[in-house]
Amino acid sequence: QLARAGEHRKTFESIAKREADEFKGNYLAWLIQAGYVVHGGVKRAIKEVPAGRYGTLQDLLDHLKSHFLEDYFAEQYPQYPAMKRLLSARNINSEMHQAILALDRGTLFGLDQNAQSYLESLGAWKEGRFDAQGSTIASHVLDTVTANDKEGRLTAMDDVLADLAARPFGLQRELVYLLLAALLYNGELVFVRQGGQRLYASDFGEFFKRGMAALEEVRYLEGERELPVARLVALFEALGLQPGLMRDKASRAEAVKALHGKALALKDDLEVVRRGMSECLRDPISDPSTSSGQRIPWSQIQA
Repeated sequence: QLARAGEHRKTFESIAKREADEFKGNYLAWLIQAGYVVHGGVKRAIKEVPAGRYGTLQDLLDHLKSHFLEDYFAEQYPQYPAMKRLLSARNINSEMHQAILALDRGTLFGLDQNAQSYLESLGAWKEGRFDAQGSTIASHVLDTVTANDKEGRLTAMDDVLADLAARPFGLQRELVYLLLAALLYNGELVFVRQGGQRLYASDFGEFFKRGMAALEEVRYLEGERELPVARLVALFEALGLQPGLMRDKASRAEAVKALHGKALALKDDLEVVRRGMSECLRDPISDPSTSSGQRIPWSQIQA
């Protein structure tokens, strides 16, 4: 009461925090020693469960849920990805938020290890690049969107979230958001806001300035129709060109110039190879099977 009244506020707040922390620590220690879990009608002491590292009550609850419900979860959601990094109810929002922001930064600095790890777990990151076709979940989303596009229907975001939350996937909303953001970034999806505004790969950086919260504004999904951006991005990567030129609509004229220049350079390289091969095939070589080292033309060797 004195703290609320403003009397020696800092002192009393410090005392209250210290007492609360001490109580939490004591309660956690007591719960580990004397608490129990009832699962499937069977009562079991917590201290009999294989130990984990418990810094807080939430840590203990997460460990117990994992221990008792892991088999049930695996049976219900057999296609839930095997995560390489620990995700919990407490960190999943911030982790996916940072992974989405990393997609855009990855253009210049390479995708960070956290974002790579999550996309690898979803089967969508292979050999240093995003690969939707290698992911069962990403392919499922794209197949659904493609089927609806052919019927002239937009795919509702809520339907996708519900579909991937159900069996056999069991994905949290945040994981779905990361996958959809990656599909947008790679030019394989278009986001549609309420009112019909469409967001393309080139809009990624501006749209995601607020991170994952921006996805709450998306109502529908559809496939990219203007250009096969994902395939062109893969081509640019294979040719050693900047793939961001294709993702950004404003730089596509520059992308065409870069591709044309690369084609001319490859043509020149092929001409050099062709001339070199012609010279090799025209000049006779020594025959190692003869003692005199007689020189014979390639045409006779091939015959």
